[in-house]
Amino acid sequence: MAFWDWTQWEREIDIMAMNGVNLALAVVGQEGVWQNVLRRFGYSDMEILKFLPEPAYQAWWLMGNLEGTGGPVSQEYINTRIELQKKILTRFNELGIEPVLQGFYGMVPANFKKKIVDADVKEQGEWFGHTRPAILVGDFIDTVANVWYEETEKLFGQWTYFGGDPFHEGGSTAGIDVSATASKLQNAMIKANPEAVWLLQAWQSNPKDALLQGLKKDQTMVLDYSNDIIGQWKNRNSFNGHPWIYGVINNFGGNVGLYGRLQKVASDVYTMRNSSNKGKNWGIGIAPEGIIYNSISYDLMWDLAWDTARINIDNWIENYAANRYGVELQNTKNAWKILSQTAYNCSRYQEGTTESVINGRPSKKLERVSCCSTTELYYKATDLIPAWDNMIHTSDVLRDKSTFQYDIVAVSYTHLRAHETVLD
Repeated sequence: MAFWDWTQWEREIDIMAMNGVNLALAVVGQEGVWQNVLRRFGYSDMEILKFLPEPAYQAWWLMGNLEGTGGPVSQEYINTRIELQKKILTRFNELGIEPVLQGFYGMVPANFKKKIVDADVKEQGEWFGHTRPAILVGDFIDTVANVWYEETEKLFGQWTYFGGDPFHEGGSTAGIDVSATASKLQNAMIKANPEAVWLLQAWQSNPKDALLQGLKKDQTMVLDYSNDIIGQWKNRNSFNGHPWIYGVINNFGGNVGLYGRLQKVASDVYTMRNSSNKGKNWGIGIAPEGIIYNSISYDLMWDLAWDTARINIDNWIENYAANRYGVELQNTKNAWKILSQTAYNCSRYQEGTTESVINGRPSKKLERVSCCSTTELYYKATDLIPAWDNMIHTSDVLRDKSTFQYDIVAVSYTHLRAHETVLD
């Protein structure tokens, strides 16, 4: 999505609206806000361009993990992103989707202290070898935040929901009164819009209890977005009265491969909704890192948004197979039932699909390709052979369906791995 143009965004927004999405992230064009803000604090255009990362790194930049990676970007790029964001926000507004813009959560360039000597700036160290932006604390928060929201409104208008996560995946709280800092940041947000709501990601140790203690509960929302593997709401007393959203990621990093937790998610959402300990749950959502590769998991979540009864996956999967290809065939029903019981029924802790050894560095014992997954299948590979057989027998009927073309390639790859297992 980092490189999408308006045609791709328009289609995605329309699909979101048709599925009932009423709140969505909208952080395209934040380069323009940062450029205007930093100019007002004495940064040259070249210094600003070096602070901004290229688009594929934008998410980690906005979460305070890095700065400038892949840059410097061009002014033409910034201008294009601003105009794209304006189109996105207009379309959101037309379809009743509330956008979540980037809020000011204390992040400033790592060299901010050199520009503003009076500012109380706390260094945040490194994140996987990248220099992290610093965190601003103290009274100068108001000064920078006021400029931030002024420049945001000039470019994109006034909105209600803002995201931003201090100390995402690490960072240092040394010398920081976290509760007081959180309160200052939220008060500056509310000054810009009295109805403002701050959205925070529940991931690892965030949002820290001390941070939540400094916030107004009715103007804070926690996104507990990894319930497909290990959500936080059960172990954190439903965030002590702060409104929160039950969410799933499903496929960390958008890795390519068959993967899902259909049974677990369907059961967990129903259990959560009927729990006396769910606190102020305001709905369900997705953090769709793998939406292109495993649409079935997200289709299930959209159905769960509309159907509050317990979903029977066996019945649901038959309807999915018919809807997926626009025709009801027993072979595709059979195939998807097998897939739902194997590749889409992961029950162990695993951040997304099993990775292919082809992507790893040469080794005699290649157990993982990246830091957070594994090359070991969590299902018996040969169990997928009947799924492939059922699909291939429908190829004469479905060969022109783009959804079938995609699925038969994905299942065929897994089918080959199954034969490798037999040969082993």
